[in-house]
Amino acid sequence: MYLLALAAGLFTLAGVIWARGGTFFGDEAAPHTAESQTWWYCYECVNGFGLTAAEYDGRTIDARHPAAELKPGDIPLTVRVAPCPKCRKWAVAALKCPVDGAIFDRRPPDRSPSQCPLCGWSPAKPR
Repeated sequence: MYLLALAAGLFTLAGVIWARGGTFFGDEAAPHTAESQTWWYCYECVNGFGLTAAEYDGRTIDARHPAAELKPGDIPLTVRVAPCPKCRKWAVAALKCPVDGAIFDRRPPDRSPSQCPLCGWSPAKPR
């Protein structure tokens, strides 16, 4: 009986820690700094934008790639998405080109290697 109560208590504690995202003793706010910024690209309005960790926190989900065209039998490409501040459609995680500053999809829907649409820079083959 004692072991059953102990197991139930530990299970409950693990559930609480999991529900809080792994934080139990502290709940530090996500930073709202340029260093914490991630890049996003919206296919709907062709808009590239940045979100700080504070803006990103709680606003993103995993979903089917918004620009992916599926054929029968295809496995959907699941990516992290965030709402576009311009059109409110889903935007995908992106990269910002260090050469020309263009923001582009880091995981294209055709599953090809990502590269800058303006200069061809790719994180897979840095210059």
